[in-house]
Amino acid sequence: MKGLVALLVVGLVGGCAVFGGDMPVRVAGTLPNGAPDQAPTVCTIGIALVPAADVRAERTIAGSFETTFVIEARPRTYQFIASCDDGWSFRSAEYPLGGKGSFNKRIDLGVLR
Repeated sequence: MKGLVALLVVGLVGGCAVFGGDMPVRVAGTLPNGAPDQAPTVCTIGIALVPAADVRAERTIAGSFETTFVIEARPRTYQFIASCDDGWSFRSAEYPLGGKGSFNKRIDLGVLR
């Protein structure tokens, strides 16, 4: 009986990894260079669902960056939105993420312009 319960628990937990739950997605890029006499600004990047531009999470970034977001493990379309407190902003292309092949996927945005 204990073996059956253990097998059931492992099956349920393992099923979450395959059929639901969350998965990490990595995003990298480089902020454009500011003027040398500018004071440093605070910049963030967020991951948003498309088309609503509903930002799900944000991270502080600087210079060349790489950060991780956790998304739902189901196919959806996302966009990365960056901004700095000096008024600069950026929107990436749209990315289909969360489905097959998305686990720990690395998206390189290059220089954000």
